[in-house]
Amino acid sequence: MNIWQILREARRRRVFRSAGLYIVACWVLLQIGDIVVEPLRLPGWSMTALLYMMLLCFPVAVFLGWRYELTESGLVRTFAAKHKVPEKELELNWHDYAIFLAVVIVVGLGAYGLFGGEQSVLDESVERNAVDANQPAALVVREKMPNSIAVLAFSDMSAEQNQKYFAHGLADTVLHLLARVEGLKVAGRTSSFSFEGGDTDIVQIGHLLGVEHVLEGSVQKVGEKLRVIVQLIETVNGTHVWSGSFDEPLQDIFAVQDKIAVAVVEVMQSALVEKGVDSIKHRYRPKIQAYDQLVLGIYSMNKSTVVDLNSAMSHFQEAITLDPEYALPRIYLAQTLGLLEVYALGFQDTYSGIPTQATRDQQEPLIIAALKLDPLSSEAYALLGAISVDEDVAESNLLRGIELNPNNADAHLWYAKFLSVRRGEYARAFDQIGQAIKLDPLSDAILLEQAKMIWASGQAERAIALLLADIKRSANYPPFYKRMARWHAQMGDMATAARWVRALRKLDPASPSHWGEWGGECWVLQRLADHQAAQQCVADFTQAYPESITARVAVLSAVNTTSNLGPEGQFTSPEVLQFYAELVAAEPGNDYRANQYAFWLELNREFKKVIEVLSVAHPQLLQSNPEVNGETTWPASMLITAFQMQGEEDRATPILDAFEQAIASMRLLLGPGFTNGIEDVEAAAMRGDKEKALHLLRRAIDKGWRFMWDLLPQMTTLRILHNDPGFLQMHAELEADIKQQRERYYKQ
Repeated sequence: MNIWQILREARRRRVFRSAGLYIVACWVLLQIGDIVVEPLRLPGWSMTALLYMMLLCFPVAVFLGWRYELTESGLVRTFAAKHKVPEKELELNWHDYAIFLAVVIVVGLGAYGLFGGEQSVLDESVERNAVDANQPAALVVREKMPNSIAVLAFSDMSAEQNQKYFAHGLADTVLHLLARVEGLKVAGRTSSFSFEGGDTDIVQIGHLLGVEHVLEGSVQKVGEKLRVIVQLIETVNGTHVWSGSFDEPLQDIFAVQDKIAVAVVEVMQSALVEKGVDSIKHRYRPKIQAYDQLVLGIYSMNKSTVVDLNSAMSHFQEAITLDPEYALPRIYLAQTLGLLEVYALGFQDTYSGIPTQATRDQQEPLIIAALKLDPLSSEAYALLGAISVDEDVAESNLLRGIELNPNNADAHLWYAKFLSVRRGEYARAFDQIGQAIKLDPLSDAILLEQAKMIWASGQAERAIALLLADIKRSANYPPFYKRMARWHAQMGDMATAARWVRALRKLDPASPSHWGEWGGECWVLQRLADHQAAQQCVADFTQAYPESITARVAVLSAVNTTSNLGPEGQFTSPEVLQFYAELVAAEPGNDYRANQYAFWLELNREFKKVIEVLSVAHPQLLQSNPEVNGETTWPASMLITAFQMQGEEDRATPILDAFEQAIASMRLLLGPGFTNGIEDVEAAAMRGDKEKALHLLRRAIDKGWRFMWDLLPQMTTLRILHNDPGFLQMHAELEADIKQQRERYYKQ
């Protein structure tokens, strides 16, 4: 039976009519569903589920149409199956062809959505934690939180169009006031302000941010006069709930902010009014000049480049001078100091993320002073927890910050980082980062931290895909680029890592962290074995940023690599050792500085001093039952080697046992923290098992390991391999592969 016979038989059994009626019925149901899903507060995936249920039931409907027919007597076997139908009536007409084509298209689209395409429905989730990595985060539809609102960036309606920062500041303050109202869920600033200048309608914004209401407005500032127009809109259908117009002197801006916030609270839910109005009325009202400097500072801080961060610091300091009783500028100044350390100095690019002692010495007095001025400041408690070295103190302050303001997305972010990095409690950490995403779903910092947690949990490919989607959405956030460079380097693709670093340098050229610091352009050129370009890069870097620690080390050692070794393999620059000794003394709480110092001591064969330094920085490694994790594999390996070289094998063995236990649970090539990707090779070599170490190194190289390939001949942990022909052959292979990558990089 050919296709035409089948179609004629389908025509005889009236299958086309049944299929057409089924499609019409489905269309009607979908229209009804589109209307009732929002009012009934059904999950966002309800319509998708309905659609695919209809598609899956379609073959059943066709089968029933073939076998049965609905008549006045009820459901009976198809008439055409028992009776002869005139041949003329079996001819296919244009109606039949149209229905047949529609069926083919619908079934094809359904199959594409279910099993193929850029995102399979089988993988769809309303949460970013499970969403397809190729889908930009901005397109994820979220279930709406009850009693929730987003405050969009207010528009600047001034004739000169030079008051954008002021309009943003006014909206930011209203958002801040509403966030303190107990029981009210307020979307984070980053996500709410991201829709500025776009054409996204209010209903869609409600879907994307998961909020029931949106507050939008405009500001016109003329001399000392101020006009503010605002409107509160329901996101279910875009209905305007309330609007207000305020024409006031500039000095009355705080009264305007209060009126807006109180009106919003009253309209949204009467049960919130008493507490909400009380918290708004009793807030501090700063001097108008100090407030102006604060909003200028926040506007600059959110741009995240070094130039803008320095500008933000100046504005916050000026605000403090103008109004010493104003708490917020102190909190933002402390936060900016930490950000500047990351972007400008690179000091904080450590696994723990705790600021250096020098930065904490500036931050803590500011935060403590802010708490004296505002004892209920969620922002101050959360930031104090984020920078605290003592883990119990850190957690207590972070939890207090969340308790005071559950809408504080940064508090949830910092607590998630604390739980994942410092406690290794990834289940709780993912819960906290999920809370942060609900509050601020388009925050670059929050989405970056989530991607880092996903990477650390062993899902490297998914983490990279998520970060790529974030970069497509937000292309001007420097940390995205540096993380991509590092991850590609860890995956062995140095050429791609170099491209990301170059893109980062173009994006933020004033940052030494993106140039000569660890993970910067000079570093990746060294990994590409372009020694001439790397040395020139370091020379230019040291001239531009002579106070950078990396630059000072390069000058003191006269080279930018560990190739400056003596005839016995020892390092020959005592100036570098003295420099790191001074750093460790100045920053006793900075474990990473101690690790760096121990590394240079190890190169100089001063193993007794290595033990002394690391014993202070990592006492948990010297317990009767040592504790090793992704953060401490590096110092653990140095301690093991130092004890072995000192002939103290009995002290090395417990640490080596803990070291092996820790790496057994890691995805080595793409591990968290400062893992180099071949810890299993080091463990075998430190056990003295040369054959196993060579086998594991061969396997790592075949899987793509290239991360710190050029340091293999200097790694003391691999000392038993250094003269082995097999080891030398593998290192030569790595050199050849890196040469190809270097050529590919320059060709691109």
